[in-house]
Amino acid sequence: MDDVDVQRALLACDGHRGALTRAKAEGARADGRDLNTPDHWVARHPSLVRLTGTHPFNCEPPLRALMEAGSVTPAELHFVRNHGAAQNIAWDAHEVRVEVSDSGKGRTYGMDALLRKPAMTMPCLLVCAGNRRKEQNMYEKTIGFGWGAAGLSNSLWTGVPLRILLAECGVTEVTAKRRFVCFEGPKGELPKGKDGTYGTSIPLSKALDPAQDVMVCYAQNGEALRPDHGFPVRLIIPGYIGGRMIKYLTTIRVTEHPSDNFYHFRDNRIMPPGVDAAMADKQNWWEKPEYIFNELNINSAIASPAHDECVPLDRERYEVKGYAYTGGGRAITRVEVSLDGGYTWRLANIRRPFAPTMYGKHWCWIFWDLDVATVELASAKEVMCRAWDEANNTQPRDFTWNLMGMGNNCYFRVKLSVAALSDRAQKYIRCEHPTEPGALKGGWMGNEAGGWKPVIEALEAARAGEERHNDAADEAPVVAAAPKKNVRYITMEEVEKHNTEDDCWIVVKGKVYDVNAYLKEGLHPGGNASITMNAGEDTTEDFEAVHSAKAWKQLEPFYIGDVGSAEDQAASTAAFDRMWAGAKHIVPENAPLGLNPKKWLQLKIENKIPLSHDSILLRLKLESDEHQCGMPVGYHVYLRGEWNGKKVMRAYTPSSLNGTLGAVELVIKIYYSDVHEAYPEGGALTQYLHHLNEGDKIDVKGPVGHIKYLGQGLFSIDKKDLPPVKKMTLLGGGTGVAPMLQLIVAVLADEKDETELSFIYANKTEDDVLLKYTLDRLEREHKGRFKVHYMISKETWAADRKTGPEWSSDRVTYGRISLPIIQQHGFPSNGSSHIAVMCGPPAFEEDTCIPALKALGYPEDAIIRY
Repeated sequence: MDDVDVQRALLACDGHRGALTRAKAEGARADGRDLNTPDHWVARHPSLVRLTGTHPFNCEPPLRALMEAGSVTPAELHFVRNHGAAQNIAWDAHEVRVEVSDSGKGRTYGMDALLRKPAMTMPCLLVCAGNRRKEQNMYEKTIGFGWGAAGLSNSLWTGVPLRILLAECGVTEVTAKRRFVCFEGPKGELPKGKDGTYGTSIPLSKALDPAQDVMVCYAQNGEALRPDHGFPVRLIIPGYIGGRMIKYLTTIRVTEHPSDNFYHFRDNRIMPPGVDAAMADKQNWWEKPEYIFNELNINSAIASPAHDECVPLDRERYEVKGYAYTGGGRAITRVEVSLDGGYTWRLANIRRPFAPTMYGKHWCWIFWDLDVATVELASAKEVMCRAWDEANNTQPRDFTWNLMGMGNNCYFRVKLSVAALSDRAQKYIRCEHPTEPGALKGGWMGNEAGGWKPVIEALEAARAGEERHNDAADEAPVVAAAPKKNVRYITMEEVEKHNTEDDCWIVVKGKVYDVNAYLKEGLHPGGNASITMNAGEDTTEDFEAVHSAKAWKQLEPFYIGDVGSAEDQAASTAAFDRMWAGAKHIVPENAPLGLNPKKWLQLKIENKIPLSHDSILLRLKLESDEHQCGMPVGYHVYLRGEWNGKKVMRAYTPSSLNGTLGAVELVIKIYYSDVHEAYPEGGALTQYLHHLNEGDKIDVKGPVGHIKYLGQGLFSIDKKDLPPVKKMTLLGGGTGVAPMLQLIVAVLADEKDETELSFIYANKTEDDVLLKYTLDRLEREHKGRFKVHYMISKETWAADRKTGPEWSSDRVTYGRISLPIIQQHGFPSNGSSHIAVMCGPPAFEEDTCIPALKALGYPEDAIIRY
């Protein structure tokens, strides 16, 4: 193939001649890493990612470089799969032998003889059977190495159609004795098998079919094959996995039976997920023909955004791009992209660089792209893609692990998060691919083989696009929460007494375990010290970080009770009753004020009630039972204390309303030291409050604020009245529930207030959810006016999730608040009559909620921040 033909072929498929020239120059030298290997003489591109160490040479290009090279992959950037050393074969000395077993006839072709045969040049995609294998290795190690998503390449191949050589040997049709064509490389090439050859076979019908384009190939992109790609001659089988395309082709044999070569059986198989290496050997799974992997399955991947790419938030739009392919000569008919976890899908634009063959076959990849608003990326948790072909094959959501890690073609997911490159830097969307190839570190699946575990959804979870219809009878309103029956309540003071190696209790997720019997057995893999170091303490964080679902099950026999007391349960119920009564109560005009917005007052702690493992309810006593706090709905108070010798002050919104005379109540989340990496010293004021006891006093000043809810849909913000509101979408994170609860109760307690409320409440774990009983009770008793949906951001095994109707999948989503979540559970924008009210950490509001709300059409003056 001369230079003019190459240029003509490149123009026909929008190929990049400059990329070929540049890669040729960059890959013209031997790599110093190969100096002490049998491949020291082979020229290789320095950017190729080595997947099996220095030798043998197995590699893929960086995904970004592969895409930037364009539709025709330079030979220097083409992926390489070598089972051993690259063969150093002279052109003049090499011969290809064609044999017909039933007749004993055959011919031998030298390389120059092959050049004189009728030739064809065509573009064809080659894909390693292990493309994207590393994703499976992150779940459980396969027997294969870690291919990333660039184990594929598309080049122009030149050679002799195999059917011509077969016809010259008298093979023109399939008969009972002529059913397969077997291929082998040189003898002694590899260490295993009878003669050290790499061999395989295909049906003779495929080899003879002119539509299948099977080729004995001697040139790539117009030049002689490189040693890593089979010089001087190799096989090309379009639509098949690369493992069938024998390099250094030496023998072609027509036979009655498929190949019996060691590597034909021991490579390129997709076995059922329950088959491990020992079973495969013992039960001879390798020779079961139904598990052979020949024809490519459908696949796609995202190349842009690249792994670790940072997309500036001030960029207006972004083009998501990638590739797709399928086997059998079928056409890719569409590629779909989702930004909401597969709930909805968008059609991407498809670019087809290569026309189909005269027989209508599609042997090449396609490129796809989708233009999206950057704000949509910012509010999404991930972006993922899937392809469809003309047989309506598509990709599965999840991979099916198999022993060889082959054929992985699940949705390709890129995780997204908003971050700054430094404390004062512009914010970006950080993008993470599932893995990085080979030994490279990085990817949202982690760095250790077998270290990633999927979040298994409950079987009753709603699938994408489904809505749950609850046909069950309505539950009767709950008037008061009865304490759990037959539960032993244990105070933390009691737990802390059992803090030695000989007497060890621990607390995990609010439950107390007496693990002394377990310690006597000495069964812990890390030794007893791994447990006794946390004796008498809450070890939830440590336990969740390192233990599997099996370990959670092992805890169960040692459970002895819950942290807290039955009195605490009753006190929580009483607090709700007081709050509701306060909302309904009209404060007498002559009720004296118990707080002062300009003066610090000391209030006594009347009650201190645990709500969760790190949250409390504080009831502060006013001067008398007739005093009011003078608190408009939406205002807050300041608490002040001293911690480590310094005065500290923070604002809190009371959960009680002004009608609760004689006291003010607040929900407080305790930020302990050495728990949160970002705040190793913990929260100064909350730790101060944690150490106070009932009867102690605390400094209080207020109320102050800029937001007032006046009732019946009317707000005043900075002394400016807003138009009447009909519906509110409330977005709260953590202790942001306190002002939300105050607002919710104020609306629902007023029978004349027809405002509808939808509250999306986000927390890290199930145990972090505050006031759930209160919120659920409000929803039950005010159907049609109020609904609540919980978000749990920490990935949790289904087996470890809380159960019961109040934790069902239509009430709880495991993930982060995002645009699709707000769209599904909030109210649609409608000018000023539908508003969104937020309360949570700054990143929660600025990086997640506000961009999503604006993308959903909420005007700026309809987005309110507490």
